[in-house]
Amino acid sequence: MEVNNFTLQSRLILRVSIFCFLCTSTFVSEAQVAKRISSILKTLNVQGATVIVTNEKEVLFQQYYGYRDRYLSKSVNKNTLFPIGSCSKAFTAALTGIHKVDLDKPISSYSKDFKLIDEHITNQVSLRDFLSHRTGLPSHDLSFYLFHEKESDKLLEKLANLPFSSALREKYQYNNYGYLLAADLVEEITNDSWNNLIETKLLHPLKMKLTLTNLPEKAMNLSHGFSIVNDESKFMPYYKLEGMQAAGSIVSNGLDMAKWIRCWINFGKFDNKQIIPVSYVQEAISSQMIMRPELPDNEFPNLFFKNYGFAWMLSSYKGLYRVEHGGNINGFSANMCFFPTEQLGIIVLTNQNNSSAPYIIRNTLVDHFLSLPKDDWLTDYLNRKSLNNSDETSNSTELTPLKKSSLSGDFNHPGYGTIHISNVDGFTYATAGLFSFGVFQKNKNSYVLKAQPNQAIDADTLPDINFDVNDDGTVIAVELESRVPPLLFNLVKD
Repeated sequence: MEVNNFTLQSRLILRVSIFCFLCTSTFVSEAQVAKRISSILKTLNVQGATVIVTNEKEVLFQQYYGYRDRYLSKSVNKNTLFPIGSCSKAFTAALTGIHKVDLDKPISSYSKDFKLIDEHITNQVSLRDFLSHRTGLPSHDLSFYLFHEKESDKLLEKLANLPFSSALREKYQYNNYGYLLAADLVEEITNDSWNNLIETKLLHPLKMKLTLTNLPEKAMNLSHGFSIVNDESKFMPYYKLEGMQAAGSIVSNGLDMAKWIRCWINFGKFDNKQIIPVSYVQEAISSQMIMRPELPDNEFPNLFFKNYGFAWMLSSYKGLYRVEHGGNINGFSANMCFFPTEQLGIIVLTNQNNSSAPYIIRNTLVDHFLSLPKDDWLTDYLNRKSLNNSDETSNSTELTPLKKSSLSGDFNHPGYGTIHISNVDGFTYATAGLFSFGVFQKNKNSYVLKAQPNQAIDADTLPDINFDVNDDGTVIAVELESRVPPLLFNLVKD
């Protein structure tokens, strides 16, 4: 079968030169590369990491750094499990290819219960639109992150009340709900569960024996997660996605993920068996939506495009076609990357929240293993960070905790959930889903919610929440999604 996007001839020519380079230089300089990665992790205060480089046949480089449990001095090893966050999406999307789902058929024709806030888009939008993040919906992440649901059906019901920020197919806007929908449709078609389908159609055939579809209740070798707070690394509790599991709940290790990446490098084959259809792989790693226009400039002279496929981000890297995706979930950051023509893959798993380490390490490894011009990606990152910090001006004013007040009750938005405001010990507090907040007053009718400490909450994802209250205290307008006007939560009357 001919592969259209990346011809076999060009792959073979490049493969010869790259393989020769790898054979002659990889192991000679392995210690030097490992030391460089160790320096990156130490500088960024990352507690633990797994780093893997693979080609289409075998692992070329594997290193394990630091601690999975700093407090008990338990080290990361080859079997250590890390949540991979949104890197899970490629697994879910692959099920649509395996089961030959028509990605261009309106979702409403699959499901009579499917409903969005806009009737026209409800009748037109396809799974291709959702998988490539071009529906017109902004992220609305807090609708499931704050207002947690254990069942996917409860989250899908919220779609009918989530406002749009652009027209269908107008712009790229990352949204997790598309992968929940994909899982729901495949479950409907197969009469099977997402968990079982992932295990039987992907994990078992790929011999990913230690990979799990969800955070386990107990695991001997599961890494703890950490977050940087005031320049110190602090333990961060796990967050179980549950209802949104299809978008980001998989837990894996480096060697298992190397098998997954090798399957993609080989256009869906593993151990000479076609696990994912070639036709789907081609579509998934081809441009489905422009993420943003990218032209070479002084800052990024080698970046010529940045697009999205199905659960993969596509861009140029120093003249090469790169396929990659990041994964971030409470306490963990990951990146999966491969170069289809050069047949090289990189896996970086870390136990640091919202970390840049996976991208710095990835680029460092790619430069080395593909014999590309070397950049000091760590210094570049630190310079950018310093510049950004110096440009930031602090306009914050000291806010006063709101004492006991008339502001109280349950306020509901059907696309998000209920915010409960109450008075406790002389002060006003709020709860939204699983999380609690202190209420601070800015002026007469304007307030700020500040998350209480020691919760399973990502402060980088969830900054302070601003809200206004109408004069009679029956409606609060809450800023939960930056690309739409404040969302109206109405007082629930007894």
